[in-house]
Amino acid sequence: MTALRAHFAVDASKQFAAQMGKLAVKPPVMRILQAEELG
Repeated sequence: MTALRAHFAVDASKQFAAQMGKLAVKPPVMRILQAEELG
């Protein structure tokens, strides 16, 4: 989660997300998933 917070703290990342939101037909929904190795 630390890396994700750091990524979205970068101005360019925020600007990119804002621009993509403007192009979307409906408001974006972000889901954060955690995966783990099974074997």
